[in-house]
Amino acid sequence: MSRDAQPWIGRAPLAVVVVVLGIALSIFAWRGLRSVESTEADIAYERLLLAQSSELRSEIQGYLDAMDGLGAALAGSSDTPSIRGFENQVSGFAPLVDRQALSGVALVEIVATDSDEQAMLGRERLYENTSFLDQYQGESSRRPNAILTRLVGVDGTAGLLGRDLSGNPDVKELMITSAYSDRTVVATSDVAASVFEQIGAEPGDPDRPGVILVAPLRERVAGSEEDERVVALLIGRLYLDQVFADMDSIDAEHTVAIELSADQVTLASTVPVEFQDEPFGQPVVFTEGDVTWTIQGFAMGRNVDHRGSWVALITGFVLAITGGLFSTSARRHAITLGRLERSEFDARHDALTGLYNRAGLTHELDARLADRREPDTLVAVLFLDLDRLKVVNDSIGHSAGDEVLVHVARRLESITRADDIVGRFGGDEFVMVASGLSSVADVEAVADRIFEAFRQPAVLSD
Repeated sequence: MSRDAQPWIGRAPLAVVVVVLGIALSIFAWRGLRSVESTEADIAYERLLLAQSSELRSEIQGYLDAMDGLGAALAGSSDTPSIRGFENQVSGFAPLVDRQALSGVALVEIVATDSDEQAMLGRERLYENTSFLDQYQGESSRRPNAILTRLVGVDGTAGLLGRDLSGNPDVKELMITSAYSDRTVVATSDVAASVFEQIGAEPGDPDRPGVILVAPLRERVAGSEEDERVVALLIGRLYLDQVFADMDSIDAEHTVAIELSADQVTLASTVPVEFQDEPFGQPVVFTEGDVTWTIQGFAMGRNVDHRGSWVALITGFVLAITGGLFSTSARRHAITLGRLERSEFDARHDALTGLYNRAGLTHELDARLADRREPDTLVAVLFLDLDRLKVVNDSIGHSAGDEVLVHVARRLESITRADDIVGRFGGDEFVMVASGLSSVADVEAVADRIFEAFRQPAVLSD
């Protein structure tokens, strides 16, 4: 308080002093509550952004996994090359049947030799596919050829079959990329437009945001136990604006602005121009289909309700003090505690299974050893690893492999005692720590429980 104000306060009536002090404290509380309201609005908005980012990521991963599954089904079906066989396989493809985001799929067969060509042409004659035979464009001078043999979900299909797409450098690049990839790859931006223009994309808005999903179909090389070659490419165009529209967390009540980028190129956005300079929070970054995806939130849709702070300003002295204390302590405590809990938990737990990670296991094992009250008691450490998990990953996808790891984690948890701990040591390795044991026989009993728990088969979600 300044020296000039002290004489005035000394001469002023007590009521005036109380009013002035009450107004001053009320203003302070009002400012504090406004800060709290802004913080709560930020937290709520950040949660909504995170929910939408997570759903968008799941949508993208779902389409890639679906293409993986369809590609594997087509590659493993003896009836796939036929017209009816292909359509039967694709007719049950949920992303194409139930939604509008995946606009048609095409099968492009790779003709590398004369025998490949003769086999394909003989097959089409057998199926009496005259439109294909009349329009066939394959030339031996520029092999390998990329022949469009099947299309579903594209208008004018019959007039498109038989095209040789190998003259398109983007198709050529996709052939090379797929040869070195075990799963669906993604082509973005101009590549998507040029490829789908050649395989008959519907003549809609050419600027509609989309990407190309390419699943390689492989067959084993004759006379080899291990070598495989890519014999066809399953290609689909994914419209990202429709992916946004299909998301359950985007609605009129909860307006949120998010922007999707792939390899630092913006593909789709719900952000108006006036909000593009206002990014909010940290972006979500992940890698799928050999592409690094980024989902960034923006401030549009962040609404702060300041009615409470205005009530505090009007009500006066008591609410002003309460509001001031709340604004200075509750916010700092909540944010600090939340960060500490998140960082401590994440540092000691495995993100996939929720079990202890290597650091957490080491910490808990040290604690068990330090807590031994009787020197004759034993603390047992049992290491487990999974055989042939790579077979699961290679045959039905890494998502299935992750599900197996989670399934194993839950079974191990189901047989632990109150004092036992289970952790994922890394990769396909798990560790169980059992304390309070009196003999090696007790350790063997724990091992027997583990073997018994895994006698029943694991049933995955699909």
